[in-house]
Amino acid sequence: MKSVLLLIACSALIIAGVADSKIAGAQSDSTAPLLSLCDNLRADLTKEVRVRAIYRVGFEWSELYSLKCPNAPRVWVNFSDDWKGHTEKAARKQLGRGEGTYGLTFIGIIGGSGGHMGAFPMTLRVTSVETATRFGKESVLPHALSPKVRRRVESFEAPANRIRPTNRWTRAAGACFVTCVVRRRVL
Repeated sequence: MKSVLLLIACSALIIAGVADSKIAGAQSDSTAPLLSLCDNLRADLTKEVRVRAIYRVGFEWSELYSLKCPNAPRVWVNFSDDWKGHTEKAARKQLGRGEGTYGLTFIGIIGGSGGHMGAFPMTLRVTSVETATRFGKESVLPHALSPKVRRRVESFEAPANRIRPTNRWTRAAGACFVTCVVRRRVL
């Protein structure tokens, strides 16, 4: 009886170790270059890349876009069959919430045209998702975003090194400080 329990425990540990190594293997692929939609994605066709972009998913669309580059080519998103096995649970849970607008960092391969009725000049075949943040349940075109979701999207697309006030009190204090400094220089 003890040997059967020991065998079951060892099997469970081995299975858990294999699952962790799959996720760790996907995370170690992050040596691929990090791109945004503003970059020339056509230069990276058939290469594995990391893409940080806004993801809009709904009934007949699954696309990437950027408010910073409205003229960037439209990119359709396809998920590989085993992307969930290479993605952490938190990111899978966010994407499992369904239709909406998300800020994501994907690892995948850029390819040629595809999408719904072939309307997209480029596709991204996702092999894993590094990070996922849901901005809202609305899944509309960029020009039709609500102000709340638009602010979240703009914040996601802002450079990471930019210092942003954390709440309305620190924003007010910063505005007061800037105003006081400017007045002293003018006077």
